Amino acid sequence: MHSSDNAAQFKYTAAYFQANPLIPSVLNNYNEGAVTPYQWLVTNGIDNKVVVIQFDPITGQVIRNPPGSPDNPLGNVPALFHAYQTADSLQRIALMEFLENGLTPGAYVLLMTVYRYDNLIGYAPGDWAKDSVTYGKNLFQVLENLGAQKVRSLADAPQPPYPYAFSFRYQGPDFPALDTIVYFRIPLLRYAAIFRHCGPTALWKLRPSARPGSGTVRIGQRP
Repeated sequence: MHSSDNAAQFKYTAAYFQANPLIPSVLNNYNEGAVTPYQWLVTNGIDNKVVVIQFDPITGQVIRNPPGSPDNPLGNVPALFHAYQTADSLQRIALMEFLENGLTPGAYVLLMTVYRYDNLIGYAPGDWAKDSVTYGKNLFQVLENLGAQKVRSLADAPQPPYPYAFSFRYQGPDFPALDTIVYFRIPLLRYAAIFRHCGPTALWKLRPSARPGSGTVRIGQRP
């Protein structure tokens, strides 16, 4: 996909209730991504992590995480995702380093939380601010520097924390950053979906959806 071509796209859900995992989903036009619990947990090795996925600004394909990378959840084979257990302070530092120094210029980037709703700690946003004392900065600040506007409200989130997703273009124009928080009532949540088209002239829109009687789904959205 050329940057002026709106045909290429990726779509994602910030949260989808299915059995135990409170999973998101992400998929591009090449069917690269993860949708089902099996694809997250088995195919991609993701469980109770914050993940980052990058899409090539020309083709729209996933920029693979090379074998042997410390944040490669598959180890010695290329992976779709960069994965971090952000309940661990060292993993939070690694994620901050990647967001500041490891992203591909021009890439379309998606950060998502993938965890089980019965894990009360989850991705531990209540601990993120502590890193300012020991490391001089924290994930809230790093994400805000990339355009996130809602993320800091997660500091006071309940346990388990709310699902979160953040999409943006790294060092590229015409793709407004969007962060999404799904405020849910377990087990009534159905889904909250966001469809984003790549390219500087593309339109983006947010499509929250809840089935009748399914409870309240509120989406954090930029004006």
